[in-house]
Amino acid sequence: MKKLTFSLLFASSIAFGQFFEHDKKFTKEDTLKGSNTLYRNFWDVKKYDLSVEPDFDSKSIKGNNKITFEITKDILNPVFQVDLQKPMKADKVECSFPTIDGFKQVGDFIFISAKKSFKKGEKYTINIMYSGKPSIAKNAPWDGGWVFTKDKNGNPWMSVADEGIGASIWLPTKDIWSDEPDNGITMKIITTNDLVGIGNGKLISKKAEGSKTAYTWEVKNPINAYSIIPNIGKYVNFNEVYEGEKGKLDLDYWVIDYNLDKAKKQFTQVKPMMKAFEYWFGPYPF
Repeated sequence: MKKLTFSLLFASSIAFGQFFEHDKKFTKEDTLKGSNTLYRNFWDVKKYDLSVEPDFDSKSIKGNNKITFEITKDILNPVFQVDLQKPMKADKVECSFPTIDGFKQVGDFIFISAKKSFKKGEKYTINIMYSGKPSIAKNAPWDGGWVFTKDKNGNPWMSVADEGIGASIWLPTKDIWSDEPDNGITMKIITTNDLVGIGNGKLISKKAEGSKTAYTWEVKNPINAYSIIPNIGKYVNFNEVYEGEKGKLDLDYWVIDYNLDKAKKQFTQVKPMMKAFEYWFGPYPF
């Protein structure tokens, strides 16, 4: 066993070393994607209010994201960086503060030059309307991109895998792990009436709009951007109630219609799981 352990560690060390021996030339784009740059180290995201409307036939999406944020230090005429990866594009940007020449989209970034000074603690919004044909995942979830496929009954099913590549592959965000929206998100998913849009958190609204239906979901706690995931398909719902340490908790399950019976058996494990989590981590939300 000792020899095997040593061999595995040795092999891992070689692979790890070979990775860093690679003659990688880092670009300005790498820095903008991976660092808390001067374009984003002075504002803190408080909430995302977003919408997304996918089109199965054209494999495209459109929507908007209203970013509410707070200024974290006094600053004069700053430039804001919001991430949105090619080939997605920003169609329109509306800010609650004056800007110089609106906005510029350069590569995978949107830059907004403010025409004013800001004081620590002030709150503002940036609302970005976006559209395009996002990158398609070749082997989700292991590589990033949108998924436009069909379930076994031939019904459209759509979602996105973006933990590695970043949420900005489809959604204009401040795409850095150190800044989650403190007050959560609302997400409106617009789809054709024969499908259901499933999002994060709790369903707070369902509204028919002609041949389409808008499903609005809400998360009240901080959430990392790569966890903001819409799912659109032939979903059905069932629910139950869990007696949590601080009272009743609604348990809602959304599954593809032909998996309903299997799901009801599978999710019998949720209540004992919740009991274990609350025992170790305290009342939900943990």
